[in-house]
Amino acid sequence: MMFKVWGGLHKLHMLISSHPDGEIIARTTQSFGYGWIAGSSNRGGRRALLNCVKTLKKGESAGVTPDGPRGPRYQASLGIIHMARLGGAAIMPISYSSTRGKFMKSWDRFFVPFPFGKGVVIYGPMIDVVGSKKSEEELRLELETCLKDITQRADLYCGQETA
Repeated sequence: MMFKVWGGLHKLHMLISSHPDGEIIARTTQSFGYGWIAGSSNRGGRRALLNCVKTLKKGESAGVTPDGPRGPRYQASLGIIHMARLGGAAIMPISYSSTRGKFMKSWDRFFVPFPFGKGVVIYGPMIDVVGSKKSEEELRLELETCLKDITQRADLYCGQETA
């Protein structure tokens, strides 16, 4: 869904697992004209972080699932805070939902929207980590709280169960 709504001024590169399943997502990403960065906290995490930082320093954008590859669900990791701070970028929280779709039976209950539904994308306020005097933990909690709020609002708007 994020590919269809990205209206950023910068090219978007998605952080995608280097696991073979991630290759399917990477190919989909490329078919929409977006870049991808291979890695996750479990596979090539350091290299992925450095590549995301390089991407941000070039003035481009990096899309990241903030609760990581294994969760816990809805708990933002400090990795995105580190990445944004090192790359000199702010964080734009985004969530979506649809009236038609299915929650997967995975640890994160990933939602796959179906065709012909009506959907909503909600953007939270930008989180400036570079100029902030807040601690990394305060910034992480701010991101986590915002994402939970906008996800719940999107699900309620579309008549989906909320977490």
